[in-house]
Amino acid sequence: GRMKRRARGTFPKTTLGELRAQYDGDRNKAHDRVRTHARKTFKEPNVCLVCQHEGDTHVAHHPHDLGDLPDHTTVAEANHPDNLVRLCPFPCHAYTDDRDNPLRRAAWHEVIDALRRGVSRDDPALQAKIFRLKANRFPDKIQSQRLRELLASP
Repeated sequence: GRMKRRARGTFPKTTLGELRAQYDGDRNKAHDRVRTHARKTFKEPNVCLVCQHEGDTHVAHHPHDLGDLPDHTTVAEANHPDNLVRLCPFPCHAYTDDRDNPLRRAAWHEVIDALRRGVSRDDPALQAKIFRLKANRFPDKIQSQRLRELLASP
């Protein structure tokens, strides 16, 4: 059915549970609304956090995935600047959201978390990890073991 319009300015107070219910449990549609709000409100420079690519960045990657946030979380909490980063579409955002390779996805999240904590991009260990992640494609379980070994090495 048609969505009820909320009073202007109240959308950030909407909970994820309310949105999910409005869309009859279709989490993708509900979360699309949250991502659209993030793109409109996130004011960080248009530069990829990981590779520093300027221009065509995805505005709002949520390090704490919307699907993992509880129903009582408000849109404002989900879209808090501490839970948003800009990433280039490929490889940084694509690999960060790579559901087919949870190990690579987790490794990219480690890189993003380190950068958000203030680890310098010039840090040799971080540079090596980013290089290894970008340079290698790991499409199957056999190669996932190789990624685990690469990430464990200094």
